[in-house]
Amino acid sequence: ELEVRADTRVAIIGVGTRATLDGQGLSRLILVRARGVLRLENVALINGAASDAGTAVYAGADSDVLLIRVDVAECHATALGGNVMGGAMRLDAGATATLISSAIVNIAAQSGSGYVAGGAMLLSAGATSTPHSSTIGNVSAQSDSGNVKGGAMSLYTGATATFISSAITNVSVQSDSGNVAGG
Repeated sequence: ELEVRADTRVAIIGVGTRATLDGQGLSRLILVRARGVLRLENVALINGAASDAGTAVYAGADSDVLLIRVDVAECHATALGGNVMGGAMRLDAGATATLISSAIVNIAAQSGSGYVAGGAMLLSAGATSTPHSSTIGNVSAQSDSGNVKGGAMSLYTGATATFISSAITNVSVQSDSGNVAGG
């Protein structure tokens, strides 16, 4: 797990062929602590895994994440007995994520007995996400016995998502015995 510490700025820019950060299904890829700033450009984030939230990027309170030509793929959040809050990305209160010409695809968020909020992304109170010319697709949000809310995205009170020339496609939400809200 790459950690961007509080009040720190980090930029990772792939040169030539796309740089790849591969979690090999073992860990979250990037943790941005409170007030941290992360810029990723021409990078692939693949095979992230977590048992709670944000398998690719977990953005702490008041942090800022900029993704330019970044592909997030094959990331899976799985909780046997707990909750999953944001399969690929979680933005805590006041965090901001801007995606430009990027994609979040082939994401799974699954809980055995807890709830799932935001198969691809969860935005906490006051968080903001702005996908521009980006795609969120092939997302699965599932709970065996809990509720599922927001197949692609779940926004808490005061959170904002503004899509500019972007798309959400092929989203699946399922709960065997709980409620389902939003696909």
